[in-house]
Amino acid sequence: MTDTSKLRSGLAEALHAAGGPFTNTDPETLADAVRAYLEDVGLFALVRDFVDPDPCEYDHHGYCQAHFWFETDPACPHARAKAMGLEPLGEDDE
Repeated sequence: MTDTSKLRSGLAEALHAAGGPFTNTDPETLADAVRAYLEDVGLFALVRDFVDPDPCEYDHHGYCQAHFWFETDPACPHARAKAMGLEPLGEDDE
């Protein structure tokens, strides 16, 4: 089983446990199940490990100079992760 299929299989199990069939399941329940699964497999912790605690610094083109991100769409991955609440953990949080 590939890593992707493990992720898909685990996610399917989490969604099934949330109470499929999904057409009748509350979207918040599904979202909670997905979030819990991604937390369980360590995805959020992994992203937090990669997020730079320093703020983005945008130039006149809208590129993030602090993180060497030279696109405006999508935005800097550090800004996107922080917008999702995936701030890096401080020493007191670990």
